[in-house]
Amino acid sequence: MIRSLLAALGAMASIASSAAPARAQNLFSNGDFSSGFTGWTQRNTSNGVGSPGFIVGFQTNPGLPVSPAARHVVGQQVYRIGQREGVELVQYLNLQSGCSYQISFDWAAQADPLYHNGEGGIFEILVDGQSIAYDAVGIIGAGSLVRRSLSVQFTVQRNGAHEVGARISRPHIVDPVSPRQYVDNFSMSSTGQRALRLALSGTCPGTVAFDISGATPSGIVGLLWARSAGTFVIPQGRTCAGTQLRLSGQGIQIFGTPRADATGNLRFLANVSSGVCSGAWQAIDATSCRTSN
Repeated sequence: MIRSLLAALGAMASIASSAAPARAQNLFSNGDFSSGFTGWTQRNTSNGVGSPGFIVGFQTNPGLPVSPAARHVVGQQVYRIGQREGVELVQYLNLQSGCSYQISFDWAAQADPLYHNGEGGIFEILVDGQSIAYDAVGIIGAGSLVRRSLSVQFTVQRNGAHEVGARISRPHIVDPVSPRQYVDNFSMSSTGQRALRLALSGTCPGTVAFDISGATPSGIVGLLWARSAGTFVIPQGRTCAGTQLRLSGQGIQIFGTPRADATGNLRFLANVSSGVCSGAWQAIDATSCRTSN
């Protein structure tokens, strides 16, 4: 079922609009670290090391020149199987309920010239302590440099101050030849879009109406189903890679890919069998990668 989801996500990429939402003023203060760590709170996770970091000149994004970047060497303080530990960099921002925001940053990982490592670094976007997107280096060869960007849209559920930023972690302890991690060019702005909402009505089994609002006008929406609620992160190479769904990976599949009207709303009618009634549903906007309630 997961293979069918991945294939469908690939198909969604070919029909979703490629236009990016207009960017407003950056809500992050000192997102380029030109003033050191001013405006940022940096801290170790419960069993993590790496804070405080250093500001160094580094080309985190290959398309941009060398500039100030935050450098850390992260990992576990005491080795515990399966734990990902390291540092968090956050700011406290006043956000509006029901509004959609775009957040992104550039990251890099560089291995020691003589030693490879089982994990170069795991990079996550955090909102109020919850990871909403992630990317991971995996095994990194001696002297290797990996550079990418991480970006996601999310909808705020309440007015007021929110903690927003990044976590950098590894599932290994730190030693003198551990890889180094860099982050730079943090950007966050309002997209001006409404929250993506999904509502179901009708009789199950039988005809069920899926009402979706707040989608990208005339854009494709993926209607997702899984056997239960949980956590599933869309893997790299697929539409909306790194987006975290509130669905388990059990039997996950795309139930439909309807297109919203010019106002961003749609109604999708489907004949739902008894085997699907007890599952969990979520919608994802294929253009903005926002997910529904």
